Amino acid sequence: MSALTIINGIQDEEMREQAERYAFREGLRTRSLECFLRENGGRDDCIILILADGEALKKMKKDVFLVISIRFPVIFLPDSTGEWSTAGRDLENAGCRVLYPFQYASFCKAVRECVSPKVWQERTWVFGNIEICPASRTVCRNGAELRMRQVDFDILLILLENLDRVVSRQYINDRLPSRMRSSQRNIDTHISSIRQQSGLGSVIRCVRSVGYSISGEALYRSFLSDAG
Repeated sequence: MSALTIINGIQDEEMREQAERYAFREGLRTRSLECFLRENGGRDDCIILILADGEALKKMKKDVFLVISIRFPVIFLPDSTGEWSTAGRDLENAGCRVLYPFQYASFCKAVRECVSPKVWQERTWVFGNIEICPASRTVCRNGAELRMRQVDFDILLILLENLDRVVSRQYINDRLPSRMRSSQRNIDTHISSIRQQSGLGSVIRCVRSVGYSISGEALYRSFLSDAG
């Protein structure tokens, strides 16, 4: 299954960055609205929605916006209560969805409503230069597939499904296929292997006597560092 893509048309710098972080945490690709319009949508991306604020809508021609809103769900993000009560209500009446205030939980809900549960479950996760495909059980870094044992893949998936939450060794062990369970102590060995193979050693945190966690913020900063 392909990675899912969000077109980020937000012009407000702070809110645009917030949207990038939210999408990253969900394992979604992002493209700029400018790039999307310049290429006339001409990439083989699985685009699920478009985010736009008031400034983005002002820059778009009405006929362009009409075509876009027919092809994709458009979510309008007001930057103030005043904008929500005026432009926001007009856009809602035109069939667009409005999110105000723009928060992580409401973003996730809106995204998942745009795709079927099957598509969401089988999508390829993208975290910067790392792509994880649950359907084929593969992990790629910079386009090259990593040679990862299946049990290590399962543990990495569990950690990424629980970003910012500490998962105990018992929790991890209980969610592995029965044929792969041995002892909680072996979880430490698998974590060490994941750190080396995936290049995520700096973001996998050990909480002594409890378990392991991947920080979403640390993962995002790592991506920005690699991209820079």
